[in-house]
Order: sequence, then structure tokens, then C-alpha cells
Amino acid sequence: EIVSQHHLTEYPWGRGSPFGQLKELRGLMVSLGFTKLGFTPLHYVECELHHEVKLFERVFDGHVTYTWQRNSGETGTHRFINRVGVINPPKLARYFSSAIHREVKISNLYIAGLPAYEGIERLSELAKQGITIYPDL
Repeated sequence: EIVSQHHLTEYPWGRGSPFGQLKELRGLMVSLGFTKLGFTPLHYVECELHHEVKLFERVFDGHVTYTWQRNSGETGTHRFINRVGVINPPKLARYFSSAIHREVKISNLYIAGLPAYEGIERLSELAKQGITIYPDL
């Protein structure tokens, strides 16, 4: 159910994608060994606010087209908008309290957790203020 409509979405991380589903289901994002706030579903914000927050218009450039095939043999072609740009998720870590963003280190492995709904909502608020993971925007 979570991935069933991903091949039909306009954006790789937007509504209808598994990442959008994670938000709607109020799932938990978990990151192993990545940077602070290095959660791929957080790209949902620029997909959803692409036309509302003007700086996100520079985040998308061109399209990606691919073909897909289900186990049943059904095939199709899909096209989605391509995201570009260097990102710096750790720069936003200070905007998240330890009550919502948890991070621990076990030996040399960083493990982090963030509720998808709350994390995406917080980043949406920040983006509307011009605060994003994009250092050069």
C-alpha cells in the first residue's frame, strides 16, 4: 500500500510517494550512520511547497523518465520532476528539540529518529520563513 502509487507521483518525494505516505501514517523516520536530519522523507517539504515557497522553484530542474514493471508483468513509463542542488541538513538541527529529534551514538554508528509528520510540519514552517536545507538558496 505504501509504495503502490509511487510510480504515478509528479515529485519523487511528494504526496502519494512512500515518503508522503510515511507522513500521513505518522511513521517514524530512522537514520543509521548518516548526518543530522539526514532523512530522505524531509524532501517532501520542497515537493509540497514547490509553488508556494519561491526559493524551491530553483530546487527542481528538468524531468526524469523511466519505465517500470510489476511482478505481474504490467509495465509502464513514468516521468517526475528532478531535484537538484547541494543540501546541508545539519544546519537545521538547531531548530529541532531533543523531544522530537533523537540521536544516539553506539560505538561509531549514529542512529537518529524523527516522527515523520512532526518533522515535515516543522520543516514546512521553517521553509516558509526562508530557512531550508539548501545552503545556496
